[in-house]
Amino acid sequence: MYEVAYDAINEGQPFNNYLMLLGWLIGIVFGTGFYLKARKTKKKFDLSFSKLWLFGWVLLGGIGFSNVFFKQSQCVDWRNNGTYEITEGIVKEFDPMPYSGHKRESFKLGSYRFVYSDFSEAEGCFNNTKSHGGPIDEGKKVKVFHNEGVILRIEVWRA
Repeated sequence: MYEVAYDAINEGQPFNNYLMLLGWLIGIVFGTGFYLKARKTKKKFDLSFSKLWLFGWVLLGGIGFSNVFFKQSQCVDWRNNGTYEITEGIVKEFDPMPYSGHKRESFKLGSYRFVYSDFSEAEGCFNNTKSHGGPIDEGKKVKVFHNEGVILRIEVWRA
């Protein structure tokens, strides 16, 4: 019988996203405070730096942050609408990520190769590597629900 190890529908908005949002807002507050101080002192370098900081922080941070939320919403939509393939079989060519990171974990299931990392929220769905408690391992029988190489749900065979 299969047991659900991950499902995008049940994930909600991970705590990491709220930390990212908090960090982004703190950066904006810091930059705004630095800008206001630079306006008072009329130091050209400080004023230029604070404008560049705010522009970069708001634009790049906003793009990155909204991308993560968009991808997670897209994964939930794919699951809810049944827009996915199901591949079932034995995990082959499992290449684990070390605990410290520095490479992405991957495995092959049927004709598909899945690649993911704990250190990337950009895919929006499953990213839990074996070294951080993930359910995938060489030789395990699994059922993977996926779309565009993104894992939406994993069921692991429990004897």
